[in-house]
Amino acid sequence: MTKITVNYHVKAFAGCLIVILLCLLNTGCGLIENKKSIDEKTVNEMTAKAKLLIEEITGQKFKSDLKFKIVNRKEFRKVMEKSLLTDIMDWIKDFGDDQTERRMKSSAKTRSRFYIARHFNRDNTVYIVQNNIPPMKEMYDIKDEDLNDFIFVTIAHEMVHGLDNQHYDLSKLIGESKDEESNRARGAVRGGSVGYVIGEIVDRLNISPQVYKSSLMLDICVEDESDPRQMEMYNLYYIKGREFIKAVVKEKGMEGYGLPFLSPPESTREIYYPETYLNKSDTQNIDLMKLVKKAAPALPEKSNMRSGIFATGTATLIGDLLYDGIDRKEAVPAAAECLNGITYQLVQPGFNPAQVLFTVLNFSDKISAVKYDKLLERIQSLKDDTSGAFLNTAHRLTKEGIQKKEAFDCLWFHDSGTKDNGKKGRSMIIAGVIDNLHISIRYEQMDDAKEQDMRAIMDMVYRKNEQLKEELDTASL
Repeated sequence: MTKITVNYHVKAFAGCLIVILLCLLNTGCGLIENKKSIDEKTVNEMTAKAKLLIEEITGQKFKSDLKFKIVNRKEFRKVMEKSLLTDIMDWIKDFGDDQTERRMKSSAKTRSRFYIARHFNRDNTVYIVQNNIPPMKEMYDIKDEDLNDFIFVTIAHEMVHGLDNQHYDLSKLIGESKDEESNRARGAVRGGSVGYVIGEIVDRLNISPQVYKSSLMLDICVEDESDPRQMEMYNLYYIKGREFIKAVVKEKGMEGYGLPFLSPPESTREIYYPETYLNKSDTQNIDLMKLVKKAAPALPEKSNMRSGIFATGTATLIGDLLYDGIDRKEAVPAAAECLNGITYQLVQPGFNPAQVLFTVLNFSDKISAVKYDKLLERIQSLKDDTSGAFLNTAHRLTKEGIQKKEAFDCLWFHDSGTKDNGKKGRSMIIAGVIDNLHISIRYEQMDDAKEQDMRAIMDMVYRKNEQLKEELDTASL
């Protein structure tokens, strides 16, 4: 499952912010006094200094002056909500406009409690949220003497977005992403340019690395480092993204800074491995979307279920494997060989909902697909062990086994049930490898599902894949 929504609750901060030190020499900006707000004089000093550094590092000039507006959280939330609802991309609407609107409003509510500064492309404005400074200082444990640096780096970060938007139209860059995977890759270009430029500024001004890291965690609303999926997003955008931009600049010179904006990567694998972006292969592969759509009608469906199709790639798989207990040393190389993937999902709304997940992952070769399959088996075994360890919870393994089928290089099936304080649950999964494709079907709370039906669907997927391979061979003649 690749769609995960996490709500973070900002810690209460009762005291006032007190800063009694003189302005640090390495920022040259005015002191933020013992009050909950930041004044225009301080903003002007910070932005003037940041502008010179940003233009020098990128070799590009601001085409027009950015506007800066100091607002409170309530005002900012309205601006963010309007922006999110205006820029909804078609691929986000898979579960219906009503749910999409609720998600956007919920996102605006959560994120508006984090951001100290935020650039909006459409009005060329950086909004500075004055009453978010004290709680964010507390949350990220920013020392009084580092506060100016923290705010300076955060505002400079948004100014880089402003410069990039003036030259490359960030709304178009993100808006033209065709799915979640390409959206993450393009987001890593956007984040990577910030990592590249602000990283240079931090080094020049001798700003604390922890202040720099905290400002980036703030940008994606990470409260702590305990969630591997969130931290992998941080890694994708600001570590790997920065390395990606540096690799392109090294290969192409400074004019290469703009290349990923003008010719964006379409997969997170290209971000993790810039050589795959710089030396794109013309190899044709099976159209996974076509394969999924051909097989989807055979999947069981309950009443009121909603469907959605989501792209999956390197970054998503790494986060999922880490979340499920696989060590990074195994997770990263295993996921790195995934070229692309698609998940088709059916969900029945409600607590502990019935779900159907059909996932097809395209790996670089058969060996890599089988290695991933072995990790998936191990994860399932870990889940079984965990399910039986809780008090008042009974775990029942109905059937498990690996079956060799002529059509598949490997195939396994797992059926288990749980009983938690009298409430029953059931999970079924069948997974296998065809050539370099890993195919899996998972049912949650689908009580009437049968093993033979899942096997029949897998056989059908095999036949559809053979048809697509023949079409591909014919087209290449």
